[in-house]
Amino acid sequence: MSHEKTHYQERNIFNRIFGGFLMRKAYELAWATACSYGGSRPYVVAVDDIMFQRPVEIGSLLFLSSQVCYTENNYVQIRVHSEVSDPITREHHTTNIFHFTYMSEKEMPQIVPQTYGPIW
Repeated sequence: MSHEKTHYQERNIFNRIFGGFLMRKAYELAWATACSYGGSRPYVVAVDDIMFQRPVEIGSLLFLSSQVCYTENNYVQIRVHSEVSDPITREHHTTNIFHFTYMSEKEMPQIVPQTYGPIW
């Protein structure tokens, strides 16, 4: 899990947070999750389509959480959920859901999902 306040220097031409910044943060968290789960250095092999569901305003609190959602042999799929919280109203809104597939040098402990919905 990761928490971060968004800053002005990460803005795009529309004065919202640049999508590439969000993608990088999600990628870094997914990599750390795959590494800690698999016990070896993972290599990204696939990134699912990314749709930005909601813009992220400057000054918002950005929450990223990740989970292992599927493994097969030495492949692992990581789901990263991105949401923002307005510090004034305390409302939470999903901005993105990312899916990354990594390959590891070691075989992964098996995980097969019962649901693709959030577990929290």
